[in-house]
Amino acid sequence: RAKAIERSMSHVEFTHCDLDDPSLKKSDYSVVSAFNVLHLLSDLPSALSSISSILSPGGLLITETPCLGERGRFQRSFVGVAQAMGFAPSILHLTYASLKARILDAGFSVKHDNVCNQEYTTIRVVAEAAAG
Repeated sequence: RAKAIERSMSHVEFTHCDLDDPSLKKSDYSVVSAFNVLHLLSDLPSALSSISSILSPGGLLITETPCLGERGRFQRSFVGVAQAMGFAPSILHLTYASLKARILDAGFSVKHDNVCNQEYTTIRVVAEAAAG
């Protein structure tokens, strides 16, 4: 937001809200960014469907998501222990393939994907909402 103001980009608007916020209008947004959040959602298919509905045709979902399903069993077990002790939230153990499949199932087409952080097995995906 500060960079948009600094560059006099008055045509850019930022909204920070929940997907079930009644002020969100269908087909009203050009871009939705979701960084380090999709793996924390209890109902990822529903969330992706909601994102798809608020994006204008051809709008973009840009996400970076840790894919813990790509990690070894020891690391996944460690997260499970931390969750059981109340030190970690519920986390989806997504793989690169399962995340992309869920995005495609929500009606998006994946335009770009790459591993952007090998240490944390984080994948960046740019996906386009279906045209009207």
